[in-house]
Amino acid sequence: MLSVSMPKNLKKLDLLCELNVREQVTNICNTTMVQNAWKQGRELFVHGWIYNIENGILKDLDACITSGNVDRKKT
Repeated sequence: MLSVSMPKNLKKLDLLCELNVREQVTNICNTTMVQNAWKQGRELFVHGWIYNIENGILKDLDACITSGNVDRKKT
């Protein structure tokens, strides 16, 4: 298990992984399938979570997009 003083490179790697998850949430929301579901008025939420294999923690990145806030997240 990693100590509290995590090496700088590992912190950067964790941040890069989190940024990737956020970007993939946006990519999923731009797919035809999700866009069509929203156009049909279906309730669909896309969440961005990341799992840390070192400590077993599942972290919610507060990257949730719904049909109601999709335009706000694109800016």
